[in-house]
Amino acid sequence: MKRKRGVSVYMVSGDDEGAIQYLVSELSILSDNVRARSSPADKKDCIQMFLGHTATGREKAALIAVLVVVFCGDGNQRRRR
Repeated sequence: MKRKRGVSVYMVSGDDEGAIQYLVSELSILSDNVRARSSPADKKDCIQMFLGHTATGREKAALIAVLVVVFCGDGNQRRRR
C-alpha cells in the first residue's frame, strides 16, 4: 500500500537485524531499505543523505519529490561490547 502511494520507508536502527526483523516484516519495509547496528554517526549520515546534503547524481534527482524524514528513538544508548 505504501508503494502505491509513492511512499518509501527506511529503517536505520542501532539494534541488530534479529531485533528489528519483526517490525520490518510488519511494516513491509524492503530489505534494501534497512540498516541495522548503526551508530549515532551512521544515523546522522543517513539523515543527511535523505535530506540531500550528501546526495549526488541519481540520489539527488530522486530527492526532488516531496520528502519527509522522521527520526525517532527510544532514547536508550546501549554500549556495544
